[in-house]
Amino acid sequence: MFSKAVKIKSNNQVKASERKNFKTKVRAYYPDITEDDLNLILPNKPINNLKIQTHNGADVFVYAVEKRVVFFECENILFPSIYTLWKICELIPTFTTHPPVLPKLMQGADLMIPGVVLPENVEGPAAWGKFDKGTIVSINLTNNKAAVAIGRTCHSSMDMYMAAGRGRCVEVIHVFGDELCSLLAPAIPLPELGPPKPKCLEPEIQQVMEDVQSVILDVDETNNTIDIEYHDPVGVTSDDPEIRQLSVEDVDALLIYSFLKCLKTEGKKLSLPMLTSTFYGTHIMSACPEGSALDIKKSSYKKVSKFLSSMSEKGYIKVEELKKGVESVTDIAIDHFDVRSFVLDENDKPKPKVADDPTASVENMLRVTKPVLPLLSPCGIRNAQIITKADVRRAVTDYVKVNALQNVFDPRVVLLNPMLQDICGTSAEALEWSRLLEKIENRMTPVFEMKNAFQTIQCKGKPPIIILSVCTRAGNKKVTLIDNLGLFGIDLVLFAKHCQHGVAASTTINKPPGSKGEQVLVQGNQVAFVGKLLTEKYRIPKKYIRGLELAVKRK
Repeated sequence: MFSKAVKIKSNNQVKASERKNFKTKVRAYYPDITEDDLNLILPNKPINNLKIQTHNGADVFVYAVEKRVVFFECENILFPSIYTLWKICELIPTFTTHPPVLPKLMQGADLMIPGVVLPENVEGPAAWGKFDKGTIVSINLTNNKAAVAIGRTCHSSMDMYMAAGRGRCVEVIHVFGDELCSLLAPAIPLPELGPPKPKCLEPEIQQVMEDVQSVILDVDETNNTIDIEYHDPVGVTSDDPEIRQLSVEDVDALLIYSFLKCLKTEGKKLSLPMLTSTFYGTHIMSACPEGSALDIKKSSYKKVSKFLSSMSEKGYIKVEELKKGVESVTDIAIDHFDVRSFVLDENDKPKPKVADDPTASVENMLRVTKPVLPLLSPCGIRNAQIITKADVRRAVTDYVKVNALQNVFDPRVVLLNPMLQDICGTSAEALEWSRLLEKIENRMTPVFEMKNAFQTIQCKGKPPIIILSVCTRAGNKKVTLIDNLGLFGIDLVLFAKHCQHGVAASTTINKPPGSKGEQVLVQGNQVAFVGKLLTEKYRIPKKYIRGLELAVKRK
């Protein structure tokens, strides 16, 4: 992206008041960063904010300290520079490649999957880690852990594992030696930080290998039914000198257990036809018991296509080639005896979910003022007290009844005494109920109250509106922008996480210039999902959400 000359359009020093906001923004993008690391890359020295334009016309905001770029913002995503990663190597996930690949990256190439060096002590999907498409990552070399490039993943970790060693891995955005490295000062040489350390097995994967359950598979050849039993391990402890590996039979049993669990729990919900790769990677893999890991290569089937073909022959599913060379699952036999009789293992039963975030409620209220106090004080209401419109209606009704002010011939009309005339600011002798209440409420200060499980927020004025908008960014890519969430007491980081998992799209949180609050960005037109999330999970009425009509219309 910065391989060709860039044009500096503005260069301003960040104000002291904006410095704190920028640090908060960095923490929002990189929540694992420590305070010491943050002070290391953003010391108590001037920060410059530059706006530059790349050769293809894209605008990029750059943040520099002592003439060295530390962060840059592109397509509303905050990326660290390689200079920053030289100081904090573990800030973002890293892919390792061979040194001869670096010149290709410097010439504008992306990192391909065959060029990735995977850890030797991990096999299967675990070797790729766990990340979504669009995750910000860095690239280093086998002989030097200093970052040489930064970009975004082209696929999720599972898709990369299923790609069989083909395709793109990382879309490179910033690389060592490009124009960003020498934007304000000559580039500095690549530091020698030593080779990257081999990645250790993650705790849950290690546990699977050390303390795995024995699985007994009993296949009844006469009716093609499958019975699966789990038994506690015998003679396997964490003190064993050797790690016990899953046998082929164990992997087969775990694979079939996950397959049947998928059909039992999700069979009626799946939208068919579905690509076999999606069916296996998204649904069967996710049905694997917690603490276990599926690796099709370690089973007797070796390939997903062979396994699903076998399940198709047994009548569980129907697999067809709808397009040349592309197989899809077109039908699921949810009434199959094995599916109906399948029972989850005792250790695999779902745990009750605990609410991880609050729902929000919004209510229009009123603050009592001195002009209306004589009317409301008999009901025990004090000056400046915040009350609901229902409280006002009850107080006015009681006053009218006690003073016999309701018109005998027309109950919809209230006769005004001098006090009511003074409050309403009118010389009229009578008003309808609705008009009377409206005038009394207008003499009070409007307040809106927002509640969630953690806090109650009261603010003057009318409730804010959550604004949804769809914009087109560089490369004709659509993004959904959500503004004013913070005004409703919604945790933006948690909200972005819900969006990321719900639509499998990358999300970012940023503060647009001139805006008081932060904004959530979701890749693609996700208005339909966001609207449903706000109304169903957060309980926000639709009247406080603008832009729902921008959702993609289903054909």
